[in-house]
Amino acid sequence: MPLGFPTWRDARQQLTAHAAFSMRTAIEAVGHNKLRAGLTSLGILFGVASVIAMLAIGKGAEQEILEQMRLLGSNNIVITPIVKQKEEEAKDEGAKEPKRYSPGLTVRDAEAIRASSPRSRRRAPKSSSIHSSRAKGAAARGRWSVSTPPTSA
Repeated sequence: MPLGFPTWRDARQQLTAHAAFSMRTAIEAVGHNKLRAGLTSLGILFGVASVIAMLAIGKGAEQEILEQMRLLGSNNIVITPIVKQKEEEAKDEGAKEPKRYSPGLTVRDAEAIRASSPRSRRRAPKSSSIHSSRAKGAAARGRWSVSTPPTSA
């Protein structure tokens, strides 16, 4: 063996001695700084616990959303009217006129849908509108939806 190079036995002894020295130094440092070591351990514990909790909350929310989607089913189809917009010249009228919404689908539309898809079994009309309300000086806007029980074809 050339001079200056340690043997495997020497290298293993040096590594063992270094590991033992590092372990003694670490135990001594923890003994001198008990509060710091305890707070560090507590911080690591809370950090890991919060990550696990956030992952569990996310997984639970994902399962809840998937369950809600399963309840809707793949057999449900929602048909809404297309409101055609017309382009006009802009007018400055001072006071704004409230927006008017399409009346929705008509009975004739429902009959056309039933005729075009004879396998449809039920229909449930739904009406929705946006309303504003004020109580105790606070204003709120909300969408109201009303649906009737489904009827057979």
